Amino acid sequence: DRPGPFTSPADEVWGGEEVSVNWGETPFWGNPDTNRNYKLEVSYNGGSYLPLSDTGIISEYNHDIPANVAIETIRYRVRSESGGGYSAWREHSSNITVNHPVPEAHDLWSSDYSSEDYCAENRPPAKTVRWEYFSETGHEYVDSEIEISEGDNDFSDTFDTVNPGPVDSYTIGEDLSFNRTYYWRVRVRNENGYWSDWEYSDDHNANIETGERRAAPDFSWQPSEPYIQERVEFSDQSTPGSKWITDYEWEFEGGQPEKATGETVEMEFRGDQGDRRVSLKVIDGDGVVCEIEKDISVRPRLPDWREVY
Repeated sequence: DRPGPFTSPADEVWGGEEVSVNWGETPFWGNPDTNRNYKLEVSYNGGSYLPLSDTGIISEYNHDIPANVAIETIRYRVRSESGGGYSAWREHSSNITVNHPVPEAHDLWSSDYSSEDYCAENRPPAKTVRWEYFSETGHEYVDSEIEISEGDNDFSDTFDTVNPGPVDSYTIGEDLSFNRTYYWRVRVRNENGYWSDWEYSDDHNANIETGERRAAPDFSWQPSEPYIQERVEFSDQSTPGSKWITDYEWEFEGGQPEKATGETVEMEFRGDQGDRRVSLKVIDGDGVVCEIEKDISVRPRLPDWREVY
């Protein structure tokens, strides 16, 4: 004989939600100790039946409602098997409204830097982008996807695509170029498998802007380990960025003079021996200042001498 009547899932469920299907056990004719296996199948929107499970001797089965349609007509059928024979199918149909718990990405943001942050950099500094996950229904955040586009906001030229997981920020640190605008977009996914719509950086004033390459300051000096009151020559060895260097400003800890300007300067250290801090600021045509500091080891003053006859 056929299994007993079904108990339907709820009339309204979330897409991706797990539901329980129940049916009455088949009456045992003859030997009551005979085990009966149940085969359960499901049909969505009048389509072909699909096997859900060979459920064994139980009369209940849990399965996930598909998350890709809004309203479904769902039909179940089950039959029992015992001793190599099958019962007739018992069918049950139900109209179930499937709600879509679609999440959202909010409040896009990207880090910004001053022009000085580009000093002595072969590549632009890493940029961090952020967003907030929002679920009106409280469904759990399980994944995210970011696409980065170089030069356009329609993402026909995608620079990079990453899936960093259920996070609220991502650092873009490789292969950025100077003086460019990068557009990015993000979408988030919840535990039921729903992706949000794309949220675009351009709509949040959150595009990634990289500045111009700036100077890499450097300098050398002779002698390398000067004595107190010995004349020392400092020479600029800086590499310009996208703009030429126009000014050079020196400062010497315990030096005479303490400050100087120019590509090459001379000075001497006064006072006691030890390490002295020397700094060089180079200023480019945009007025951007890049600075470097070094410690110079200064030896004690050589003793005076005179010729004795």
